[in-house]
Amino acid sequence: MRYAHTSDIRSQLIASDKEYSPSTINSILSVLRGVLKQAWLLEQMTAEDYHRAIVIENLKDKKGEVRGRKIAFAEIQAVADVCFRDKTDAGARDSAIIGLIATCGLRRSEVVQLTLTDIDIETGKVTVRSTTTKSNTERIVWLRGGALLAMEDWLFVRNPLEVNIVFVPINRGGNQQDRPLTDQAIYEIVKKRGKEAAVENFTPHDFRRTMITNMLETQVDVFLVQELAGHVDTNTTKRYDMRDENIKSRY
Repeated sequence: MRYAHTSDIRSQLIASDKEYSPSTINSILSVLRGVLKQAWLLEQMTAEDYHRAIVIENLKDKKGEVRGRKIAFAEIQAVADVCFRDKTDAGARDSAIIGLIATCGLRRSEVVQLTLTDIDIETGKVTVRSTTTKSNTERIVWLRGGALLAMEDWLFVRNPLEVNIVFVPINRGGNQQDRPLTDQAIYEIVKKRGKEAAVENFTPHDFRRTMITNMLETQVDVFLVQELAGHVDTNTTKRYDMRDENIKSRY
């Protein structure tokens, strides 16, 4: 293990769907440093590699600090357009993924476990089963507009496979693979399409932050927002509120 690996672990913890707090991430990094120290003491890595690998900064644990960013509608549209212009199966799949997380705010872990029976393409109804440490529940969200059309397009080109999962990998030859996508694959797809659209850096979870903020901006009841987001309580939902402080002060 080298610095590139420990740095990537830190980045993945920050972007994780499990919504780790800075203190939790710092605790995990501390354990990682301890494991690396033992590896060095046991002569399983050189002193140089050890000292380089542990140079990963802790996060500032500021209570109430806002993480991530809100994605503008024009940016979402630009990413969607990039997928739409890609006439391969990957383009159809990625368009459906972007539409789903932008409209419904799903976590990556929820996207990859969606089954074909979870989606009612006639109504846009999507049954989401959350398996995060913060909840183990089922909720209903709704696809609409372009997001629903994108899902229709993907399901039309999706091959009959043994796996019942909605989203599957597609290899370089354009062949669909008979297995589910991984959380990391969703992350890479979103980053790739964002780069192609020349949009400022963002993560899949920023779509979730954006959906929640947009709903609060239109004065949707916070308890309904909490339900649609699959949060255990409203305090978690409020942490996703990225509205300007001047706007918040009016309510």
